[in-house]
Amino acid sequence: MWAPGGSAIDQPSTESALRREGGDAVMNVGRVRRILLIGLLTGFVAACDRSQDQAGQNFQPPEPTIQMPPSIAASHTFRCKDNSLVYVDFFSDRVTASLRTEKSGPPIRLVAPAKGEPFTGEGYVLVGSDTSITLSKPGTASQACKA
Repeated sequence: MWAPGGSAIDQPSTESALRREGGDAVMNVGRVRRILLIGLLTGFVAACDRSQDQAGQNFQPPEPTIQMPPSIAASHTFRCKDNSLVYVDFFSDRVTASLRTEKSGPPIRLVAPAKGEPFTGEGYVLVGSDTSITLSKPGTASQACKA
């Protein structure tokens, strides 16, 4: 601003006015508050990240309990005494067999309680191995069948 007589009077800036009135301390408090707020926020974010990392380190995926079925060890077509054909798949676990009474018919699952014992299921009883079997169908007498 110009004073009468043409001389300029310096107008005090806001910053210098605050310094004269103890405003410097006010500005420092504001700066400190901002720094503390930023520090707190950074700490919270870091704490969240650490808890997620620790939780991830403690996580163990469940052990797989799925068991693959046994593979087919041998497949044979047998002709029985009554001149009928049966189709048998013997599985590698030696306690499971699949029987079909028609070539494209549904399989009948036969299971033996232990290796070497008869395969049974749905009224069928099958005893034997790759070259010859004895088969009992539901409601009929057992008969020998050869591959």
